[in-house]
Amino acid sequence: MEKAKRPCWRKLDNDFFTTNIYTKKLMSMDNGTELVLLWLEILAYSSDDYGVLTFQGVEANLAEELALILDEDTELMCRLIDFLTKNELLVDQGNNTFKLEEVLEIWREGFYQNISRGAENHGN
Repeated sequence: MEKAKRPCWRKLDNDFFTTNIYTKKLMSMDNGTELVLLWLEILAYSSDDYGVLTFQGVEANLAEELALILDEDTELMCRLIDFLTKNELLVDQGNNTFKLEEVLEIWREGFYQNISRGAENHGN
């Protein structure tokens, strides 16, 4: 039985663009802005599973498969995955699963349900 999904919001950590050394390094590279946006897209895509990515074998490797899933440029995805792996931000856990190490540090999470209740109470 598939678990029910609750709507939620995710807030990017305040220092992601200003003090995160990996963001700064990516931004200094060719197509740096695109690489950072691609990293954010992967973080968002994997955040429901706490940063775990599963390689299904549809493409030759994880980078090509993520490029297909997210409709992104394969070359840029390969560069990003290489960067994340070299900097130990993406770790191979075996059994075709990979873990993005920064997910919980970068995202703040809350649930819309809590915000709705607060808005309803505030209006009365």
